[in-house]
Amino acid sequence: MIRKLYKRNIKHIAFDLDGVLIDSIALMEKSWIFSMKKLNLNYKFIFYKKYLGYPFIDILCKMKIPVKYHKKISNLYSSYSKKNYFIIKKYKDVDKLLKLLQSKHIKISIVTSKNKYRTNAIIKKFFKKSLFDAVITPESVKKNKGKPNPDSLLKACKEVAVDPYNTVYVGDMKVDVNTAYKSDTYFIFAKWGYGKLKGNYHTFKNINEFIDYIIK
Repeated sequence: MIRKLYKRNIKHIAFDLDGVLIDSIALMEKSWIFSMKKLNLNYKFIFYKKYLGYPFIDILCKMKIPVKYHKKISNLYSSYSKKNYFIIKKYKDVDKLLKLLQSKHIKISIVTSKNKYRTNAIIKKFFKKSLFDAVITPESVKKNKGKPNPDSLLKACKEVAVDPYNTVYVGDMKVDVNTAYKSDTYFIFAKWGYGKLKGNYHTFKNINEFIDYIIK
């Protein structure tokens, strides 16, 4: 059982990227459709969306897409995404939230399943890199140790020198819950994201509600 937030002295908040800091679902869908058309495949985005939060190749495996297509899909998807970052939108009040956490001397990190290249490109476009004390992508940990394995979140804790017990992970998918649980961090459900989670989670319906909670 994940311990209650009020019992913790929170010194570090780790964020998932897609569906938490940025709204990238439209770009994901377009990138997926583009890849499928190029390869004359018929795997629907609705099934891809079910596994958001897992590393890309893990999603393809869960969708039972033959391994021979994995590299081609990955390359096409990444290529389309890189050329169309303008489709992504940053959620309202994200900058306000991050600056508030900084002012309270709370460490901030990103723990994402998006690859390093695309993550860095998004940070460069939408954020000041100095806002983040650590940025963890699948390349930051051993192969096949991405979410929901705890390695990525534990690495973030190590890089910011904060114990997992004093850490919160903010995510929007079931894989994020599992990552937090396995890492012994607290979990906050970002209801403004893409997932629909059932369970007794500390939930905020939007970022402004999160900000009000921190101020109080």
